[in-house]
Amino acid sequence: MPVRAYTLKVELLGSDNPVITRTFTIPASWTFHKLHAAIQYTFGWQDCHLHSFTFERADGRGPALFRIESADSEEFDDFDVGGGTTNVTDTKIRLSDVWEERGKYRQNASHNGRLGTCSYLYDFGDNWEHQVDFVSRTTLDSKELKVIEVQGAGPMEDSGGIYGWEEVKKAFAATNPSTAQIDRRHWATESSSLGSAYDPTIAPTVASLSSRGAFEAWLDHHATADSEGSFSDSDGDEPGDDNGGTAN
Repeated sequence: MPVRAYTLKVELLGSDNPVITRTFTIPASWTFHKLHAAIQYTFGWQDCHLHSFTFERADGRGPALFRIESADSEEFDDFDVGGGTTNVTDTKIRLSDVWEERGKYRQNASHNGRLGTCSYLYDFGDNWEHQVDFVSRTTLDSKELKVIEVQGAGPMEDSGGIYGWEEVKKAFAATNPSTAQIDRRHWATESSSLGSAYDPTIAPTVASLSSRGAFEAWLDHHATADSEGSFSDSDGDEPGDDNGGTAN
């Protein structure tokens, strides 16, 4: 039976030469916690910092409309923070709760009937901000992540944010590196599982990210560090016709 799904395009804001993006299809019944996992997996993040999703007015004005916080951020349990903004934890909300017209939290994430723009922030220190664009509604043959397009290599953890990452790239590109650039190269190769073979210009391929069982293995590996104990969803029924019309 076909699985209702959404195709999303995620862009790392501030990235350049190239702009770093990932496009994938994900089941509509999965939670935002699972979307967090999909972004982590496809960008090469290691899920070692807090994160949040935010919906803001499309015109960029006013306070945030709606925040979806890390499941392990106890201080951000469900509550109204004032200014019209409501917070929920990401294990308690499905994608269909927002991207279906009659979804449970659709109105919270909308202003004057228009769904807000979605961003995903990872690591509140390095401040990696990603824009999450809804592309289309579709179906999958099964409940799985389907990677469609990959552009650019994801940054390394703890590299100092987008500007620090640019310095890492410059260090590897330098033909006559400075002492600071040599240090950055050393840090990167020591930090990467690839060691001396690490190259910040080489992005993963769609084929490698789509390898059978690869995403599931990532989920299993990181579940032990996850406060909820698992990235699994309670799933249940797919969002039916009574939940939605146009998703965006």
